[in-house]
Amino acid sequence: MKYKDFLTQLEDCIRLREGEEVRIRISQIIKNNGKRVDSISVMSREERVSPAIGLDPYYRQALRGTPVGQIADQILDCICRYRRQGMPDMDSFTDFEKAKGRIVCRVVHYRRNRKLLRMIPHRRFLDLAVIYYYLMDEDNFSSASILIQNSHLENWEIGEEELYAKAAANTPVLLPYEFGSMLSILRSITGISIPEEDEEKQSMYVLSNRQKMYGAVNMIYNDILEMIAGFLEEDFYLLPGSVHECIIVPVSLNMGAAELQEMVKEVNRTQVEPEEFLSDSVYRYYRGKRNLMIAAEGE
Repeated sequence: MKYKDFLTQLEDCIRLREGEEVRIRISQIIKNNGKRVDSISVMSREERVSPAIGLDPYYRQALRGTPVGQIADQILDCICRYRRQGMPDMDSFTDFEKAKGRIVCRVVHYRRNRKLLRMIPHRRFLDLAVIYYYLMDEDNFSSASILIQNSHLENWEIGEEELYAKAAANTPVLLPYEFGSMLSILRSITGISIPEEDEEKQSMYVLSNRQKMYGAVNMIYNDILEMIAGFLEEDFYLLPGSVHECIIVPVSLNMGAAELQEMVKEVNRTQVEPEEFLSDSVYRYYRGKRNLMIAAEGE
């Protein structure tokens, strides 16, 4: 089945179930690293907002033979679940005084997101860019967010400096950092029991946040990096595991930046989803200088 035929049949099935007056919108979203994905939203006349449901997995179902009518039911069931939870109050987003307490920042690769960065406020950080999001209500939409665009700043009548100040202050509060050995993080995720003596031998660490989502942003916080350096009592290398976490390697392990970069590149090519890629670079935190620098720059 061709993709255009899938979209036409899907819209027809949704209108058959929801009525002719329903508003159906197919939108293309530019995601991290330039990936473009289509989404569908379905709204009645009374609704101002609807969740955008990604279409890629549903089209793959259609290619495997799942009837489009059954796929339409799945999408409508998903939308109904959001409606039962209660859709977010968009007035809280359009008013900056209400929105400013839920604005956070993330980091993405600078060069791979040049097209996206033209449309959104950002600032350069090494070979990365700091970008901004509005978090939905944490009870019902803990993983949902709105990417802040240049048009939002115009409506709010603020500049990037003020936006950065709010986001930089909010992020550690709304998304607290988490630092621990690789084994301890694995234990917290899986519940697997790990002997304390094995954990004490661990020489690599993970920096993320409690939600394990977009935790690599903690690398922009010098006080967090200084805390890590104090704990290790030495300089360390910071490896970008993905947009979600960083790996901390003490310099006393005697692994050079070039060697570590080969490890990062291998992991990025084999273990990291393209949309979650952060960088091939290796960074070094200099404890004496209180500064994070690129030790080996990626592509």
